Amino acid sequence: MRGIPADWAEKIAGQMEMFGAMIDYLTARQARVVIALLPDGTWENARPYAAAYTAAMENIAAEKKLPLYDWRDLLLDDEFSDSSHANVFGAEKVQAELLKIATPFLLSTGAFP
Repeated sequence: MRGIPADWAEKIAGQMEMFGAMIDYLTARQARVVIALLPDGTWENARPYAAAYTAAMENIAAEKKLPLYDWRDLLLDDEFSDSSHANVFGAEKVQAELLKIATPFLLSTGAFP
């Protein structure tokens, strides 16, 4: 496929190693961590790395015992402003999902009355 580096699998492995280290750093400092797979357009489904990336993220979530939110199919293709960023209509959907996670946490900390 055009535009896909031959070493994509090694790059994903390196990214996952760094991601795992970042999670360890945060959890060692009692940060609450969740993993979210952000929306993708349907054009991403044919990319060879899409399934490998998802599997790697699922493995990290399971290994680290973290919640995993799968929002890859949350948006329709016309709810993106470019290949990976939501437009104003898609952003409303993403924000609603983020608030489902953030609001209970903020309430528990006293940040919200």
